[in-house]
Amino acid sequence: MFSTFINTLNTWIDEHNKRPALDTFSCAACELVETPPDLLQIKRAFLTAIIPDAFQNLFREHPNYLKHLVDTQFQFTAYITDSALKSRIETGIFTMFSEAERQLFFRQLKAFLNHQNNWSDGSWHTGLLNDPKSTALSIIQTLGFEDLWSGAEFLANCGYLVPFSKASAGGWHKWSIGDNNITPGFSSWWDCLASTAEGKVAAFKLDRLLDCIFNPNFTVLSQPFCFNRNSCIECPLQPDCSFYQKHLRENETPETQNLIKTGDSKHIPTIELLKLVVDKDWFASDLQTTLVENFPDISHHHYSETVSPYEEQVLSKLLAVKELSERTQESESPLLKKTFTNAREIYNHFKKDLRKDAQESFYAVTLDNKHRIISKRLITLGTLNQSLVHPREVFATAIQLRAAAIILVHNHPSGDPTPSNQDLAITQRLQDVGKLVGIKVLDHIIIGLEGFFSFVDENMMFS
Repeated sequence: MFSTFINTLNTWIDEHNKRPALDTFSCAACELVETPPDLLQIKRAFLTAIIPDAFQNLFREHPNYLKHLVDTQFQFTAYITDSALKSRIETGIFTMFSEAERQLFFRQLKAFLNHQNNWSDGSWHTGLLNDPKSTALSIIQTLGFEDLWSGAEFLANCGYLVPFSKASAGGWHKWSIGDNNITPGFSSWWDCLASTAEGKVAAFKLDRLLDCIFNPNFTVLSQPFCFNRNSCIECPLQPDCSFYQKHLRENETPETQNLIKTGDSKHIPTIELLKLVVDKDWFASDLQTTLVENFPDISHHHYSETVSPYEEQVLSKLLAVKELSERTQESESPLLKKTFTNAREIYNHFKKDLRKDAQESFYAVTLDNKHRIISKRLITLGTLNQSLVHPREVFATAIQLRAAAIILVHNHPSGDPTPSNQDLAITQRLQDVGKLVGIKVLDHIIIGLEGFFSFVDENMMFS
């Protein structure tokens, strides 16, 4: 399974000509250490590893600060007393640590001093060369690292070929297990690398290579893998990725499908219906979102904007739905070509479906120049506001069908059809937009439990 993960990535790297750049970064420090590193180098690496996160960037950006700290406050032997060691930690930069941080720092520093001879006599160095994994785990535990990954990074900073990319292990964990909340195991990650790479040098190089791909702190790639939801759109690992299958492919379709099964599909927003049709190709990319929000105002010209096969698939499916919709509209039906002459007729047509509806449903009825119905479209469900009832959605079909006018219809679940201030504002706004696009808003009818309200009948249409 891990070999599939690696082979897929290697294929993508070569196809996109990323190998030279990635090799430059990942192989910069992959030489086997034959002689023990200098003890000062080890001390500096250890201090960097155990200093709280808030201060580590300071030493990475200003290594001279760390050198000064080692030279002035870390020049003591394993025979230093606990009180003397604590006294050192109460001065200088250590005063900026919290009490808990100073206590942890003391324990780890004491552990290092107690085992300093293991570095000096070369026993740990020999173990890391001959049995790197077991020795590394033993050293990390002995030096009091609560996080194995931090201990592994410390050893790597000492010059040893110890894998330490938590980001890479996280990418593998998401792909294989599908869980993004469980910290992957350091030991199991090393086993994965060893199963594919031949030798410890190759395993370390592979760890570095993957770190350049999955670590968001690297800039080798324009966008690292597993960085956010949108990075899944073109990820080569996606087809077999457990995380994608469990969390991203599952659109909110169960509720939608239940409404269809129970005959309540009229309550499903158009966007959700389109997502159901699109199914596995939906990733909520910017273009896909734009296409469903503007449907049916889309065309084959949008193919020029697609950047992935999934966006192209979505566009093809939406254009097919659009074609079927237009063919249906052209066919004869009881509603099409029917002419409404007054608000009562509109009320009689909609009351059966809307007057007992538990949600507000807003419709736009599209009319030709003889005021015959061309189409009836559900715009939105839920409490109405001007952001939901957007003019683009209301007039999209009317513009495409070259309609002459529209009638607005919605219900009040409370049963009282009296218009709210929000209803008044929406009506005026849509009338203003209708004047601009040349499509007249003839009436806005609100359906209640036992009656209706017509803006025209009440002389409330805005001039």
